[in-house]
Amino acid sequence: MPTHNTLNERAAKIALFALHEKSFTRADCQIANYIADNMQSFMETTISELSKATSVSEITISRFCKKLNLAGLQALKIQFAASNHVFEPQLAPLRHDLCASDSPEDTAHKLFNKIREGLDDTLRLLDYEAIDRVAHNILSSNKVLCFGYGNSATVCRDYATRFSRFGLNCEAVSDLDQQLTLAAVCPKSTIIVAISYSGSSINLTKPLLTAKERGAYIVLITSHKSSPLSNIADDILLGRGPEVKLNDEASASRLLHMAIGDIIYTRMAFLAGKSYDDNIQSMRKAIAQLKA
Repeated sequence: MPTHNTLNERAAKIALFALHEKSFTRADCQIANYIADNMQSFMETTISELSKATSVSEITISRFCKKLNLAGLQALKIQFAASNHVFEPQLAPLRHDLCASDSPEDTAHKLFNKIREGLDDTLRLLDYEAIDRVAHNILSSNKVLCFGYGNSATVCRDYATRFSRFGLNCEAVSDLDQQLTLAAVCPKSTIIVAISYSGSSINLTKPLLTAKERGAYIVLITSHKSSPLSNIADDILLGRGPEVKLNDEASASRLLHMAIGDIIYTRMAFLAGKSYDDNIQSMRKAIAQLKA
């Protein structure tokens, strides 16, 4: 079966398509590619015209829309209109592709444009009810464990540092043996925040399943909803943006996942109220003693 790699460059930059790319068939990719390449005219296209243009059946188009969690073709058009995809000019291929001849200014513009687009896409993808559930559950938990590897481990440390300001027992863990150990003995009230760009980390699967059996609440921060770890998580928060050639370690997504942490942290601060304010004052007082 064809994979998400058959999405063309323009289709891959559309968050709604990229989110479900791993579940797309060849026919789904044909539809997505055609829409991405003909965005303006697509808004006036009927399902029968789209069927003829893409050489797929109308039933397949309807199923494609259902895969996107939309009722049908009209709902897809409304989604694009609401997100301004139709009215935005198509991106030039080199807008995001870094090259050795770029000036420092060009490099900065390309990277910042990528991050800016990623933030916009993430705003469209986030489950805001899940944000509030996560904030409430973390505040009421006895222990918070943040699991991730590589770039995601950096995000985990940031999350744990922030959550500890609420007086919570927080720990960032990037070692598999330690993750398995903590998962095997965690109490039911434990919250595990797993951070994985692909959502397909084999190493994270066993610790999360072990913690799930213990009754832990699992939160997944990822860029791919249709991924193996999504089947384990209780709540999924998506941060998705275009990546840059020559910079293929999901750097934008790392920043987007940190931004999601900022949202959770801010919601927690509002919910905690005076106790949070008191903690911050105590923290600043303690740190002030280290300054000249």
